[in-house]
Amino acid sequence: MSDIFSDNPYIRLVEPKPFSPPPLAADEIFRGDWWSIHRRGDQLIFEFISGELAGRKKWFEISNDEADQLIDGSLDVIAFVRIREV
Repeated sequence: MSDIFSDNPYIRLVEPKPFSPPPLAADEIFRGDWWSIHRRGDQLIFEFISGELAGRKKWFEISNDEADQLIDGSLDVIAFVRIREV
């Protein structure tokens, strides 16, 4: 059986390339899929993309303990955002 794409001049199959995320910014401590923790002076800032229409960046200050718990996974990120947004 021949490849269905081999005769089509408009389709070219390529090998996928491995994805490597960009390096952390200078002030960035940790980066999740849709959130990150930054250091600004003495403060730790939790920044995330909201679920609003067109997704907007939001942020708030967090403690060192909260940052540690978010990074090691002992604090659920979604629940944390919902509690803090109220």
